[in-house]
Amino acid sequence: MKAGAELPFLPQRAGTQTLKIFLDELAKADTTHLKVHFVGHSTGGILLAYLLETMEELAPSLRIETCTLLAPACSVDLFRSHYYPYLAAPAGDFGINSMQVFNLTDQLELDDHVGQVYRKSLLYLVSRAFEEDTPEAILGMQKHANQLLTEPPVQDLGDAFKIHYSQGMGTPVTASSSHGGFDNDVTTMNSVLTSILGKEPADGKRFTREILDY
Repeated sequence: MKAGAELPFLPQRAGTQTLKIFLDELAKADTTHLKVHFVGHSTGGILLAYLLETMEELAPSLRIETCTLLAPACSVDLFRSHYYPYLAAPAGDFGINSMQVFNLTDQLELDDHVGQVYRKSLLYLVSRAFEEDTPEAILGMQKHANQLLTEPPVQDLGDAFKIHYSQGMGTPVTASSSHGGFDNDVTTMNSVLTSILGKEPADGKRFTREILDY
């Protein structure tokens, strides 16, 4: 999984070539008003880490306006090596202006399942069985993310880095009750849309259950 996320962004691979096309278009005078936003779910947290690394090489002064990870399967160590430096980067350097993570509470992780076979969330399975060293601290798990938030360098980021926890129905920012549910959750997706727009979406422009029921 991790190798597959990194492979496209090696030199001369399709991911790097596609990024160059995108960045060349973005650099044109008539597109200078556009802002770049990243959103990744689960393994997307790993893929975007390597995408950022390659994008820095191609556009060393670009700023990513927002980066959102939904239940990221990336390790805390990958956050430290591939996300934190961009959040801490000074203006004028390649970096991320703000980043947010949407996670389940640990209780919801324990109540989740993988195909009714593994009786905890996918991230528990990744942490305990799929990593080289187990158990691995995963960014998408509350018990590991909470520990990350106590680290002084991360605390120094202030509002530039936030973690939201879903407790299921009734929570105002995210209401997913499963690992796979974030990108189909109306509350979560409208929160992401609001962060991208910098304001509440206009009437008729919000995500609805019908739109996300795919």
